[in-house]
Amino acid sequence: MMSRQTNKTWTAGTARPELVMVALAEENSFARHFQKILRRDNIPVSIRSQTDSSGQFRIGLWVPRTLMDRAIRLLRSENALDGYYEPMSEAVSDEGME
Repeated sequence: MMSRQTNKTWTAGTARPELVMVALAEENSFARHFQKILRRDNIPVSIRSQTDSSGQFRIGLWVPRTLMDRAIRLLRSENALDGYYEPMSEAVSDEGME
């Protein structure tokens, strides 16, 4: 069973864009660091934590599909993240997450 927590940055009353996962972090502190980097570049980001069936805890960073490439480039440009961030090779759509 997967549990999920969401930290949304979109304001109430606005249409929610289709979200895609751009990175996974293993610790909340790293996820918050990545979130600050993305927000600094005006990229809205949602953080969702989950535990998969094997018990592995992961934190996904989700952005609007239209900003996916920009977000990935920005995270990759931060060389210090190399040891802590796992880029998504294929976009994972918010449509299938529940």
